[in-house]
Amino acid sequence: MMDVLGVFEGLCYSASREERADWLGAQRKCLDRGATLPMKMSEISQRGLRAALAASPFQKEFYWIEPKSCTFPGVGEAGRVSFSSQTFAIGSFSVYTCEDGYELEGETERSCEEDARWTGSIPKCKKKKCNNVDVWSGGGIVRLLNGTNEFGNEVGLKET
Repeated sequence: MMDVLGVFEGLCYSASREERADWLGAQRKCLDRGATLPMKMSEISQRGLRAALAASPFQKEFYWIEPKSCTFPGVGEAGRVSFSSQTFAIGSFSVYTCEDGYELEGETERSCEEDARWTGSIPKCKKKKCNNVDVWSGGGIVRLLNGTNEFGNEVGLKET
């Protein structure tokens, strides 16, 4: 069980040895408390925190929780994502594609960085535009029933 020391400026700190072994549990507990994922502290910050802990009930024990994985990176509407590692481990990457009839806007690949955050942002899938059809090959005028020529929309034919 995580013994959360506290949330300071959106970062989550722990004084628990068990959290070093349970990174996913630490992530959930920190996020439940409104914090970002635990972040690596500089040596100066660690010394300052240890000094503050020396006068507290936690004594002199302080354990940094090293990130081992990222959380799910997310996927937009009509999007698909696959992973190089099903555990979202540090260094793994996600590859984005779109369903048929959609095209990707944004980066196709994101990576899980050392700070347990994904690079970039979630790409979007936008409906493809079909070619304009003004005259039906058999003779007639085509009318766009939905007003656009986006993939999946309907057209009507008025015979001439």
